[in-house]
Amino acid sequence: LLFFGLVLLQPILLCAKLDQMLEQNGGSLENASWVALCVPFWLYALFFGVLLIIGKALLPLLQWIAFVAGVLFLTMKFDNVLPWKYSVVFIPFYFWIFFRAFEARKQKVKANADMEKMVTIEYLEKYVINEKKQDEEGNDIEAQQMHRTYNDLSTEEKDEINEQYIIVHVPSKASAPRETESEENDMEDELERIERSPEYQEAVARHEDADKTFTRIIVPEIPLLVLVIVQLDMGKNWNWGLTFLPLWIALFMQCCGGCYGFCCEASLAHIEVQEEMAEHFEKQKEAKGAQKGEDDKGNSNEKNESDGEAGGEAPTKTDKVTADNVGSEGKADIDTTVTAEPVTEAQLADDAIEAEVSAMGVKAIREELESYGISTTVFVEKSEFVAALVKARKEGKTPIQKKSEDTVDEDDDIDIDEDFQMDEDAFHYYQQAEQEAESKATEAQSKAIASFCSIIFQTIIAVLFVVKLNRSYANEDEIVVDGGSSYSAFWILFPIFLIAGIIVCCFLAPYVALEILTKPCLTKVETVQMRIATKQRMEHHHLQKVSTLAYPLHQCRRQHRQKRRL
Repeated sequence: LLFFGLVLLQPILLCAKLDQMLEQNGGSLENASWVALCVPFWLYALFFGVLLIIGKALLPLLQWIAFVAGVLFLTMKFDNVLPWKYSVVFIPFYFWIFFRAFEARKQKVKANADMEKMVTIEYLEKYVINEKKQDEEGNDIEAQQMHRTYNDLSTEEKDEINEQYIIVHVPSKASAPRETESEENDMEDELERIERSPEYQEAVARHEDADKTFTRIIVPEIPLLVLVIVQLDMGKNWNWGLTFLPLWIALFMQCCGGCYGFCCEASLAHIEVQEEMAEHFEKQKEAKGAQKGEDDKGNSNEKNESDGEAGGEAPTKTDKVTADNVGSEGKADIDTTVTAEPVTEAQLADDAIEAEVSAMGVKAIREELESYGISTTVFVEKSEFVAALVKARKEGKTPIQKKSEDTVDEDDDIDIDEDFQMDEDAFHYYQQAEQEAESKATEAQSKAIASFCSIIFQTIIAVLFVVKLNRSYANEDEIVVDGGSSYSAFWILFPIFLIAGIIVCCFLAPYVALEILTKPCLTKVETVQMRIATKQRMEHHHLQKVSTLAYPLHQCRRQHRQKRRL
């Protein structure tokens, strides 16, 4: 509570002074100095600066000094102590922006360098610790030393390796099933494992933070600072809503980024998993096709060998006579030796097809061609019909038949079953990848919701501030005294007060609930204890009374016994 009180004390004082200045009701803060009014901020600035000095954070310390100096100059300007223009008063803020940009640039370069130095322990042991040396011809030289691990290294060697590389710790994950393994695939797996490591994710987060800092500096900080200086120093009678246009653009861009993260990140995560599985099934299909082709080729070779072993005389064609068979004297000495060319089954089948088609009528040929889906309007002579049908039969065309929907569905299911075959490893990988994609989508959506809340918070404050400026600072340098007609400056900080109130309530709620729930129990316990104490007191009083009455009786009995003895 003390911390929240100190944090909220400064904005409460500023709003109270601003309201009294505008109303001019003679309040205690109306003529108070702005420098004195910012005492809580000066104390907080001193405390935070000491922490930065202890932590030896040079760049953050320079940024904080520049920002505090800018606030000091601004308060002195409001007190009319500094007669400078606002372009001069804002000089510390220029340095503040410069230091932030320099730190963001340094952080970005450092993150890129760290990501390039990251390796896994397996890569380190395989390619660095146990590096294979090669001779001039490029052949590997067998090393005499045994295979060493990272734990086998000495302290000096570990320090040297840690200076050159950053060893990442990769969380366990199911790997995608692969048909073949190669050095390229190993390198790809190495990069994927590095990207999943927390060290790499932390470097990416630092890189993104640096990019966001550059984005905030470019839009809206620099344009907004320039427009405010022009508005105040040059006496432009612009609407403050237009002056804060860079801020509205920045908030709109953040809103678009939040929408993308909320709506698209989940879909993209699942699409990546589906693309990986589709690629795996495509490779699996190609491997099966190649294997099937090799099997068919092997079967064909076996068949040809068996046919060659069967032997026998094959039917021959007509003997060939060439000019070489004619003698030199011009006589028709024909070489009676003829070459017997074997006639294959395919040739016999083609001859049978030609004979069968030639014996058919034109009408039958036309009907069969149309059943194959071949147009017959361009054919005139029977020889053209015969040639077209013979060609169609040789190509193995079948008549086109309309399939029913059930038949089509069955065929599609058969094709899908033939192509889509998920083994056990692929199924487990798919399940785990879907779970990781779901967690990634949930994380992205939670970040988007937090971004939306921040955007709404900033927009409400900015709108209330701009409207208050337009009502109270309408005529150049003259502040309009509204006499309380405008809303109070406390409404500008209403979101801050609301969030602070919610946090305080959440902080105090457990204690209040515990007090409410335990109070009846304590009351009952106290009642029982009071009853027990009362009963004990009554018993003690009764014992005292009995002992008081019993003592005289005891004395009488004692005297009676003495008399009897006498």
